[in-house]
Amino acid sequence: MNLKSLCATRFRGLDPGRVFATGAKHHPAARVVLDHDLALYPEAGRALTFATLAALVDDLAGRLRTAGVTPGHYVAVYATHRFDLVLVACAASRLGAVPVMLASTSDGATAHALLAALDRPAFLVTDPAKLDGELAGVPVADQVTGVLTTSGARPGTTALDSLAPDGRPFPRVKSRDEPALVTHSSGTTGLPKLVVQSARSLYWHYRPQIRRARVLRLTGPLATCASFAHVRIWPMLAIAGRIGQTIAFVTDPEPGNAAEMLLRVQPEVVEAYPNVLQRWGELAGDPREPLAGIRLFRSTFDALHPQIMLRLLDASRRRLPLFSNGYGQSELGGIVGFVGTRWMLRRYGTRCVGYPVTGVRIKVVHEDGPDRPGRIYARARGRAIGIIGEQEQYERRFSDGWWELGDVGRRGRFGALYLLDREVDRIDGVDSTLSIEDTLLSRLPELVEIVVVRSAEGTPTPVVCTRDDRPLDPVRWRESSAEFAGLADPLQVRWRDLPATSTWKIRRPELRRRIEEGTLPLVGGLP
Repeated sequence: MNLKSLCATRFRGLDPGRVFATGAKHHPAARVVLDHDLALYPEAGRALTFATLAALVDDLAGRLRTAGVTPGHYVAVYATHRFDLVLVACAASRLGAVPVMLASTSDGATAHALLAALDRPAFLVTDPAKLDGELAGVPVADQVTGVLTTSGARPGTTALDSLAPDGRPFPRVKSRDEPALVTHSSGTTGLPKLVVQSARSLYWHYRPQIRRARVLRLTGPLATCASFAHVRIWPMLAIAGRIGQTIAFVTDPEPGNAAEMLLRVQPEVVEAYPNVLQRWGELAGDPREPLAGIRLFRSTFDALHPQIMLRLLDASRRRLPLFSNGYGQSELGGIVGFVGTRWMLRRYGTRCVGYPVTGVRIKVVHEDGPDRPGRIYARARGRAIGIIGEQEQYERRFSDGWWELGDVGRRGRFGALYLLDREVDRIDGVDSTLSIEDTLLSRLPELVEIVVVRSAEGTPTPVVCTRDDRPLDPVRWRESSAEFAGLADPLQVRWRDLPATSTWKIRRPELRRRIEEGTLPLVGGLP
């Protein structure tokens, strides 16, 4: 990117409504590859160019305008996890409305509560599966101006695929500091938050990432498993359009489906949430070698257990495969990042989540002494402009511009950040539950997940999932965990029964609650 282009982009910010149109100007043949058909445009197929997507967005924006959407409206998007959600958000933004992304994994009560928090007229875009499922009996029609469906209208709703598009010119791009997009936070500790992004904040999510992509020359296909409700999607799409990169979206994280997509696209980069990459670790043993061509494995939003990343790296046939950690929050964007090799992974592990990215400063406040984990704070140019329904609390959470991340960690000798725990998950007498999990996963390859939580009595209690739900070997467990005094016997569950967020993070407070109530479905435990 030359200086003139960079300055122009910086002035505009990142406009969600034009992400495909802008990409099409640079690389019209850049593609988005899907593992599903679009509900709105099933005839479009599963491999769409940016030029095609730009045309679909304009068509859909015209349909939204016919339905009554105008500049200033909220357009809440809560539907089955398909790429249609992104198209609806782009189309709403194209009209000057503000898309509000609700995670597809949210239940009806959560969606109802989030819709109730909206403080201006809103439309809801959903689909028959949600109306007949999670929203059955939920009075969402009382909270919005209108309910629109991607297809298959229900009583009291309007199907977008049945409307003729209004072809009038679209309004000019709004100020870069006005609300441009509302994204759904992970919600690991309670009700998810609706974080308000501006074009400026989105740009500062984008800029450090495109700089890294250019430095590493990562222009080959990217395969990703990501929530379309999360802010991460938008810089990803903007970067792909800028450098001409193909993106393959894996919406079904099951390893079998992921393998088919990887073999189909032959990506250079794989990006997914830590818990998804853990499940994909079993692809290392697939005789078709779906991971053979991967140059970079990227873990987003949190640190990945190191032995899982080593398994993925060892499955690559590249001469020097790389791994990357990314750590950030929707309110600020990416905070720190780290790219390394197998040697660096073995030396530093994945608790080291990296160094501050462009435009970010971090600090760790050690209230219990310099040798103890401290609270992590950051200040960043990508700061969102608010949280719907919690603006006063949002402003108060900043102290002189510093945002408390809710995590504890430490700084390394050369300034790298080490992530040790969520503050709400800390257990008395345990420096880092994540380190315990790393150690046990490295010693017990039959485990696909382990989560150490605090019991009602304050005892660190491991919840484990094994490959194919095989019984846990009690001798191997006791030998491997002997150094961790006070660790309770493990509870074995199926991976799918772990409460998770839209980004597949384990909701540890909810897990603790289910254990205490006896409502967590157990496969077994130690005899």
